[in-house]
Amino acid sequence: MENIENNNNISNIENNNNNNNIINKKCYSCNIVKDITEFYKESANKDGYNKICRLCKKINNKLTYDKFKDKYKQQKKESRELLKETIKQKKYIKHVNICYYTHEELLKNLEELKTKVLNLINNKDDSDINLN
Repeated sequence: MENIENNNNISNIENNNNNNNIINKKCYSCNIVKDITEFYKESANKDGYNKICRLCKKINNKLTYDKFKDKYKQQKKESRELLKETIKQKKYIKHVNICYYTHEELLKNLEELKTKVLNLINNKDDSDINLN
């Protein structure tokens, strides 16, 4: 019973919430009291630091990655392929918008040109036209 009370007292002294000067903190993963600099900052937590120390966090991340390595690689591959396809589409769209007209625009321009030519021909006198 004394051991539990001592741990609570140590925890209160180490956290020293009255001055907001946290010196040490206990890691929830390894249950070791460590210096506050060994914890990542996390604004969502009350004290502003993650509940797991940096070392345990790195180990957990490595274990998780190893567990789902194939899944992560497949997602990365799909993401790269999607990005390549998106870039190709954007380049094609840019190229089409700059260099070429759509089929409807070409037909419209052709009709306009035909009407202009016909108007020019109809408005000119026969004497102005040189058949030679």
